[in-house]
Amino acid sequence: MKKTIGIIGAGNMGGAIYQILKQSRLVRRVFICDQHTNKISALKADNDSLSLADLLTRSDIIILAVKPQAFKDLADEIRVEIKNKLIVSVMAGVSTRIICKLLKAKKVARVMPNMPAQIGQGAIGWFANKQVIRTERLEVTKLLSALGLTIEFKKENLLDAVTAVSGSGPAYFFYLCEQLEAGAIKLGLDQKIAKLLVEQTFFGSAALLKDRNIGATKLCQAINSRKGTTAAAIGVLEKNKFAKIFERALLAAFRRARELSKLYE
Repeated sequence: MKKTIGIIGAGNMGGAIYQILKQSRLVRRVFICDQHTNKISALKADNDSLSLADLLTRSDIIILAVKPQAFKDLADEIRVEIKNKLIVSVMAGVSTRIICKLLKAKKVARVMPNMPAQIGQGAIGWFANKQVIRTERLEVTKLLSALGLTIEFKKENLLDAVTAVSGSGPAYFFYLCEQLEAGAIKLGLDQKIAKLLVEQTFFGSAALLKDRNIGATKLCQAINSRKGTTAAAIGVLEKNKFAKIFERALLAAFRRARELSKLYE
C-alpha cells in the first residue's frame, strides 16, 4: 500500500524531495510544511501545505528536512503523538538516538544525501535503528531510490565517512571544475569555451567511468601514456603530493562531521 509522506522543511533538500516524490508514483500523497510561506509558494505546493500538527497527524512517514540547529525548537513545538510513526531524517549530524529522545519517537532512519539528489542523481547513505522493521526499511529504500543510489549501513557512525565522501564530494568536484576552468582561461581559451570544455569533459568522464565499469585507476592509466601530456600533468600532481593533500582534506571533512555529531548529543 502506498504511503502518505509529510515533509517538514521546504529548503533546498526538503523542496527537492517534495518535487521528486510529487512527480513519482511511489506515494499516495505528499504534504509539506514550513514556517516560511514563501518557500511553499516557490514550490507551488500551496495545495499540499499543512500546519505542523495536521501534517504529523495525516502522514504515515515523516521526513525531517530542517536545519540541525532548528531541530530542538521544532521538537518543542510538536504536541502530536508520533512514537509509532516512521521518521526519516536528512539532518546532518543529528543521531537517531537524539531524534528519538527529543521527538519521543521509536522508529528513525537517518539519511545522508548529497546535492545531486535534488535531480534524482544522488549518492545516499542511510541507517535505521533496530525498531525499524524489514517492511519499513524496504519502504525507506523505495523512497530514497527516487533520489538516486541508496546504500543502507548497519553502523550509524559510518555516516560520518559517507558525509566526508559523497556528502561533501560534489563540492570537491565543483572545486576541481573551477580550477580547471580558471587554468583554461590562463592558457588563452575564451571563458565560455573553457566552461563548455570543462563541463563536458567531466560529464563525459563520469559517464565513461560508469559505462566501462573497470575502475578509475585503469581509465587513468589508459590516458596517461609515457612521456605524454597527461603524464607531465600527473607528474606535477604527484611531485606536490596531491594524493596526500586530498587524503588530509577528506580526513578533515570526516573529523568535522564527527564534531558536528557531538554538538547535538
